[in-house]
Amino acid sequence: MEFPTGRTVSEILAFFAALRGLPHTAVAQALDRVGLRGIAERRASELSGGYTQRLSLGQALLGNPSLLVLDEPTASLDPEATWEFRTLVGQLKREGKTILLSSHLLSEVERVSDRVLILVNGRRAGLERLSDLRSRQMGASKLRIDLGVPTQRALSVLDRERIAYEVLGDHELSLDGSDGRGLRALEALRVAGVDVRNFELQRPTLEEIFLAAVRGGSSAA
Repeated sequence: MEFPTGRTVSEILAFFAALRGLPHTAVAQALDRVGLRGIAERRASELSGGYTQRLSLGQALLGNPSLLVLDEPTASLDPEATWEFRTLVGQLKREGKTILLSSHLLSEVERVSDRVLILVNGRRAGLERLSDLRSRQMGASKLRIDLGVPTQRALSVLDRERIAYEVLGDHELSLDGSDGRGLRALEALRVAGVDVRNFELQRPTLEEIFLAAVRGGSSAA
């Protein structure tokens, strides 16, 4: 939001408070809520991007609304200002505010959101709870195994244990690592004396899950 450059932080908040018919005490409360009390007499033209965003949030908090709509709130901020702003928004969430956030930054979405709406060309591609997306992330885990011997012996062990796998190379394979299957496979290979040089549990990132929903046109509710 653009503010009059010649006005101070407190003057700007006082103007918006007056428009809403709020007492002057609302300005002091907003300054404290967003950590701007110490620069209340600084002009808007002197504010950094982070402080400008804090001022925007302070203006939105006048009157203590129950709903906040934030559109790409950290898009132009440096890493430190981004962290500070997200921390502030997280505190508002813990206070019980409903926050409608529009962002292309998935780290921001993860920090604030309980539910995620994915839009593609203005249409809903997905609507899910973040906890459900995390469960899907866990369920899609793959165990990548690097063997010290050719895969043939390991495959016979896995076949006997009825563990599905994918051969990646002469000494590499991948299998479903969710629900303890990966541990069961490693234990079976150990008991059979198969040399396992290295293994890695791989999970899709939330970004990959979001992209799958976008590209696949998922409309899970």
